[in-house]
Amino acid sequence: MNVLARTQSICSVCKRVVPAELVEREQGVWLVKRCESHGGGEALISSDAAWYREMCAFGSQPAGASQPAGACRGDCPQVRGLCRAHERPIRLPVVPVTSACNLRCPVCYTLNNHRVPFHMSCAEFAAILRQIRQMDPMQQIINFTGGEPLMHPEFVRLVEMCHEAGIRRITISTNGLCFLQDERLLADLCRLNARIVLSWNSFQARPYLLTAGADLLEDKLRILALLARYKPVTTLLTVVAAGVNDQEIGSIVRTVMESDFIVSSEIHTITFTGQNERRMDHALRLTTPDVLRSITAGNPWMRSDDFLPSPCAHPLCYSICYALRLGGGDWVPLARLVSRARLYELLRGQLYLEPGPATEQLFREIIDDLWTREDASLDSGRILKRLRAMMDALFPPQPLDDRERQKRAEQYMKAVYIHSHMDADNFDLARLRQCCVAVPSEDGRFVPTCAYNNFHRARDARFVAPDGDPACATS
Repeated sequence: MNVLARTQSICSVCKRVVPAELVEREQGVWLVKRCESHGGGEALISSDAAWYREMCAFGSQPAGASQPAGACRGDCPQVRGLCRAHERPIRLPVVPVTSACNLRCPVCYTLNNHRVPFHMSCAEFAAILRQIRQMDPMQQIINFTGGEPLMHPEFVRLVEMCHEAGIRRITISTNGLCFLQDERLLADLCRLNARIVLSWNSFQARPYLLTAGADLLEDKLRILALLARYKPVTTLLTVVAAGVNDQEIGSIVRTVMESDFIVSSEIHTITFTGQNERRMDHALRLTTPDVLRSITAGNPWMRSDDFLPSPCAHPLCYSICYALRLGGGDWVPLARLVSRARLYELLRGQLYLEPGPATEQLFREIIDDLWTREDASLDSGRILKRLRAMMDALFPPQPLDDRERQKRAEQYMKAVYIHSHMDADNFDLARLRQCCVAVPSEDGRFVPTCAYNNFHRARDARFVAPDGDPACATS
């Protein structure tokens, strides 16, 4: 057994902070911990030790955390807010605007009071927007969650308020069922350029029975057809579990790449928090290398080294692949055209690749390099032609606004994201302190999502019924 690092975790029973080690054994990496009251515990962190070491080698110097008014004064992870040791700015505020939900998903990683649902008022949301602006006057991204956010009675107005606040990338995490009842809602959201993050766990019925507690396949297919007609910018979000739907990961990614309106695939490894804290077998856990193997098995043009970690977060939290569309169903990952180190540097300060001056410079470097590169595995002429067309579209003589440039960029590029949340078993404070995704709380603080899901959601009276009876969120 080889100790790779020492850190702190939490006891899976009492959730007190305990010492932990990251150890290599049997080709994998495990988090091993011990609580004085409840004994030892361990969780698989990576099924591939070489991948783990490679990702950690990407680690960068802390970028400096945002510390808005109301930042916490205590220690991780029990405090409500960013701890004094937090190392990353918040790049993605996640706002749960309602506890109402039309599903009761066993796999859900949050808790919700669906019997007496909470709906955030417009005044409360306005305060959240001011809080976001105080944290970062240039913030351009917000994500709506719930429960099911589309069940909020004034949801369209909340999206309009984001526009009025100057936020241009508005994403909605949804199961999509409300669109089948009210098509006008989808039309309104398209008018407001909202982006749909649609939960999509399978192309078969059985996985929905296990993950959502209902056979949703026909409804999901109808929702996808409706989105194909209206064509909002769409992401398919898939929660994956071993032996449930992991064999479909490759085909789901392939569906994304073949679509004309779905711009990315977001794959979440199953997390045992919230509704799912004590509900599903922990043997269902997958790690990022497991997901990578499934992606590449179903998409032979991709390799695991086409993915890199996000510099905005801990290396184990996000893995990202961007690919250039060549036409005719062919793609080339950006990591084949430029080093992953250069891509990693470009992504500093942004959770998603944005088509701005720095990106323009990167693609000009790629074009210059392709002129002289001798690489039989690349169709350099075809790639150069496509890159020039993209550059002409994104950076014409008459400047484009940011939204139009992003829209054009997504006609040429797609992304695959792998996101791994933490639960009590695999909780690592070193990861939490680099979290760039947070929930704005009603008292003016930002709570990193894994701290929120493991500790604070269950204490939030807006989302938990007085008797503690939970319900699930979007799935």
